[in-house]
Amino acid sequence: MKIKPTTFFFLIRKRILTIIMRTFVFLLCSLSFGFSSADIFSQNTKIEIIDDTTLTVDEVFKIIKRQTDYRFIYQEDMFKSFPKVFIKKGIIQANQLLDKSLKQGDFIFSIAANNTIIIKAKEVLANTGVQQRVVKGVVTDGQLPLPGASVVIKGTQTGAQTDFDGNYSIKVNDGDILVFSYVGMITQEVQVGTSNEINVKMTADTALDEVI
Repeated sequence: MKIKPTTFFFLIRKRILTIIMRTFVFLLCSLSFGFSSADIFSQNTKIEIIDDTTLTVDEVFKIIKRQTDYRFIYQEDMFKSFPKVFIKKGIIQANQLLDKSLKQGDFIFSIAANNTIIIKAKEVLANTGVQQRVVKGVVTDGQLPLPGASVVIKGTQTGAQTDFDGNYSIKVNDGDILVFSYVGMITQEVQVGTSNEINVKMTADTALDEVI
């Protein structure tokens, strides 16, 4: 069967646009790592506090999320025993609010795609009796790697992003389930089990193509 020139050029153009989009997503995911809490946000990002209040760190994150387009990924119980912070009524810069809330700890900040702020503790906690291990793998569409794909442990806010070659690594427990997601692809869930390497081939979301 012959392919019409117009169809051929359409397929080539679609492939090029896909590669450009993936490269752009990767650059967004890798531009800004190693931030401190003092310079995560733009200086113009401000938060309104309606009344004098005492908040947990998790509540501070929720306020920032409601008033900006930022969201946070961090270990679910990371701030369970963290001291609350008193915030006065008025307007406060988001950087100052975040710094004030986390000044009692030592954390590593990074920014991924879609203004997602990833927070990790610098210090490794003492042995809790649960043996964690590192799972690695590659996320592709069957032909090309998917840079900037999201890999999150189901039911938690612990996650990772794939690099330019689609590689990722994440600390897990044997019973964890990994959730793989990417723009334009169908989200997949994979049981970790005893595997040390999990490679995922993602499938295009045809429903999204129909909408476009």
